[in-house]
Amino acid sequence: MADFIRHFSSVRYALVSFLFAVGLAAFSGYFSLYFQTMTKPSFLIVAGHVVMVGALVASLRFSWETERAHLYLTLVWDWLRGEGNGEPPGWKSFGKSQKNENQEKQKEISKNMAKNMVKDWLNWLLVIGVGVILGFFWYFSCKLS
Repeated sequence: MADFIRHFSSVRYALVSFLFAVGLAAFSGYFSLYFQTMTKPSFLIVAGHVVMVGALVASLRFSWETERAHLYLTLVWDWLRGEGNGEPPGWKSFGKSQKNENQEKQKEISKNMAKNMVKDWLNWLLVIGVGVILGFFWYFSCKLS
C-alpha cells in the first residue's frame, strides 16, 4: 500500500508539472506568434485550455487514489493491531461504489476521501493557479483584440 501512495503521488506531481508546463508553453506560443505575425493561432488557445484542464483533472484523480490508498493502509494497520471491525475488503473493491450490504460503509469511505482531498493544499494551489493563468490569458487576449 505504501508503494501505491508513493506511486500515485509521484505520478501526480510529475504529470501535473508536465501538463502545466505544456499549457503555459501553448499560451506563451499564442502571444509570441500574435506579436510576431499579428495572427491569432486558435489551435494554441484550445490546446492550452485542454492541457490546463487536463492537469487539474489529473491532479484531482491522483489525489483521490492517493487518499484511497492512505485510508486502506490505515484500515489494514488497524486490523493488524486488532483494532478493526473485521478483515478489510480487497484493494480493488475498497472505496468503489458497489451494490452490496456495505453500501453505507462505502459512502463513508468516499466521504472521508473527499474530505482529505479538500484538505490537500496542492489541489487548492492548482485550482487557484489554473484560474489565475486562464484569467490573465483572457484578460490580455481581450486587451489585444
